Amino acid sequence: MSRYRSRPLTQSTVGNADLVIVMDSYQAQQVARTFATSRKRIVIAGDLDPQFEATRSITDPWSQSSDVFESSFDRLDRCAATLVGILQSRK
Repeated sequence: MSRYRSRPLTQSTVGNADLVIVMDSYQAQQVARTFATSRKRIVIAGDLDPQFEATRSITDPWSQSSDVFESSFDRLDRCAATLVGILQSRK
């Protein structure tokens, strides 16, 4: 992850992706519309959270407190673990 850098989403990136994971339903709509991709290829990260939360959206921690960052990170970590488990079970 230390070599990972964020970058703008492009038609090529979306077109070459098997799965696009977004933070909320608004992003899902925007990706589907902007890049003319099937909603079947888009997953809202919060839908993978094994722990109940009041919303499926994950808060963007940009310019927020460290508590918000930690909460968002923890939730994304749980969601990623769920996705890894799903992908490993399909091997």
